[in-house]
This record gives sequence, structure tokens and C-alpha cells, in this order.
Amino acid sequence: MYANKPVVKDIQIEGAQLLIDYLSQISQVVDFKVVK
Repeated sequence: MYANKPVVKDIQIEGAQLLIDYLSQISQVVDFKVVK
């Protein structure tokens, strides 16, 4: 199990980055709608 921890950590980091990108895209769309 211990050998798999670094892999899981990398997946969590990638998932967090994807989530941040996803939320930033949503915020951009919302801002665009508000401005428009």
C-alpha cells in the first residue's frame, strides 16, 4: 500500500488542478454573462 501512496498523491494533485481549471472556466462564463 505504501508504494501506491505517491501515485495516489499525484492523482489527487492532477484532480485538484483539473477542478481549479474547471471552476475558473465556469467563473469566466459567469463573468461573461454578467458583463453581457
